[in-house]
Amino acid sequence: MLEAYERRRDALERALTACPDVKAAADCLTGALEQVRMETRAVLPDAAARRERYHDYTIGQILRTLAGSLREYTTVSLVTPLFMIAEVVIECIIPFYTSDLIDRITEGAGMEVVASH
Repeated sequence: MLEAYERRRDALERALTACPDVKAAADCLTGALEQVRMETRAVLPDAAARRERYHDYTIGQILRTLAGSLREYTTVSLVTPLFMIAEVVIECIIPFYTSDLIDRITEGAGMEVVASH
């Protein structure tokens, strides 16, 4: 891979040295970039082929692989979603609780009601 990079770099340097002006150098760079793209496409598998490899896994295999990666973080990773759900529920209850407190204050409740909330 490093040899291919060095070959491309040397060829590009020779081509750029031979260019008489900036416009010709830009054209040379454009051609070199297109050549690198074509070489890369020939070497790398296309995106559809890469996606097909991942469609072969079942949900059970994916979950087993993830569970094997958890190790010492198993408890934390299972409890975290529960805490997130609890946080959402509490965030939804807060406005109702606040409105109830405001209603009691406007009805003339004393400081003992505010303190008990």
